[in-house]
Amino acid sequence: MKLLMRLLPKKYRHSLFRKSIKLDFQASQSMQFKIAESKEELEAAFRLIYQIYLKKNLIVSSTSEMKLNKIYALPTTKILIAKKDKKVIGVLCLSLENEIQTTCEEQFDLSSLKENGKSFVEISSFVWDLAENEDYKAVLFPLCKLGLQLNRSFFKADYIVTAIAAEDFDYWHSLFLFDKISEKNIRFHEFNGRSAVCVFSDIKKLEAKFVKKYSKKKKAKNLHKYLFADEDPRIQIPPPTEIVAQRHS
Repeated sequence: MKLLMRLLPKKYRHSLFRKSIKLDFQASQSMQFKIAESKEELEAAFRLIYQIYLKKNLIVSSTSEMKLNKIYALPTTKILIAKKDKKVIGVLCLSLENEIQTTCEEQFDLSSLKENGKSFVEISSFVWDLAENEDYKAVLFPLCKLGLQLNRSFFKADYIVTAIAAEDFDYWHSLFLFDKISEKNIRFHEFNGRSAVCVFSDIKKLEAKFVKKYSKKKKAKNLHKYLFADEDPRIQIPPPTEIVAQRHS
């Protein structure tokens, strides 16, 4: 199937990828999306990252059975979680660039994104634990929406940055309209030495790009409307004053 898709012209290939979007979340009303706040939620998130990475042979086993990273402990990092029936089933980490280099910054030259006092927030450690018949995008899109809301009220970054496997760039670019910074063979755990691409989005220009690609699509496939306009009652976000207080606590 992947080979067949690669043979298609880019325009049609990307159109098919975007047609795979399904924003009907009636079947997932029991889910909630929030910042991990309690010790129990944070430990559950780190255990899930550990379990998924271990299953993919990206890390070796440890007695803690949690995937820990020094950057997770910073007040400029937020661990976003998806919960279903009180169980953590999805995790996405957001880290504002700071004195400790982020994962992408350790591997790629991101100096151009920090010029003139600008800043970036990095997405990492997206994992999920769903039944075989469940679509991971039902977890991904709400967590991304939560992340955008957090950036407006807390991070206030100019760019979003993440790293993806080079072989998957075409797919993710078609959905999220990322721009490529660079490509190289890297050896941190998410890619196990495979070629990876560092991608970014200028947040000020992001909504206009989504309008161009998605605004004419039906609601169930209109990612612009979902991410930038619609309310999702399953998403819980503290008032901005509480988030800022957490950042400086």
